[in-house]
Amino acid sequence: MANNIDKPEEKPPKISDKIVIEVKDLVKTYHSGAGDTLVLKGLNFQIHEGEFVSIMGPSGSGKSTTMHILGALDTATSGDYILDGVNTKDLSEDELAGVRSRKIGFIFQAFNLLAHKTVLENVMLPGMYGHLPMTLRHQKATELIKLVKLENRAHHRASQLSGGQQQRVAIARSLMMDPAIILADEPTGNLPTDQTDEVLRFLTSLNRDQGKTIIIITHEPAVASYSDRTIVLRDGVITSDGPANRNVHYDCA
Repeated sequence: MANNIDKPEEKPPKISDKIVIEVKDLVKTYHSGAGDTLVLKGLNFQIHEGEFVSIMGPSGSGKSTTMHILGALDTATSGDYILDGVNTKDLSEDELAGVRSRKIGFIFQAFNLLAHKTVLENVMLPGMYGHLPMTLRHQKATELIKLVKLENRAHHRASQLSGGQQQRVAIARSLMMDPAIILADEPTGNLPTDQTDEVLRFLTSLNRDQGKTIIIITHEPAVASYSDRTIVLRDGVITSDGPANRNVHYDCA
């Protein structure tokens, strides 16, 4: 018999008046020999510090392109993406890389862990790229592994962990440089239902307890239901932007 997994009763988010993300008339066109493909058709939205937002839409809606631009992995064809008060179109490639390192923590559907490395080594990796001293990298990684409740797996290789454990390692890794924003691209797409709930509850706790701004890219209403606000994309335009539907549940046997 199917049972619903209910979202826990959490304390409300601490949303500030500060706008950390502002998108104005954002357009993205891809050029190829077959012609131009207009993917984003003038997006406009703001995200405040401390919000938990889902960006939802079917395949081809433009949500992945939006994610790449928000993560400073790609740039818009026209329009403005203002991140923490800085217009990213004015930044060089090196400056964009610095933004990715300092301000944004990434979580991916495929985890993107180094399978032959230990949990501790995987979590320490962003600190190496961020030029943190080795002792500080080790200290911070140890604290983060404890935060995601995997201290007894710290010296196991990533390949020895379950999917849910691997995603918790990926969350710990995303926090290594203490970013204000966590950008999660289909973070539960490779997980069974019970592990999906576990990961989404943990992301919720990062938002509620640490004030992290969380943005989840998803095509699943049940994933979006853990957020507080849902922006829905379809065919490159925003069709709705408002409170998330908290009454959607996962069914599990």
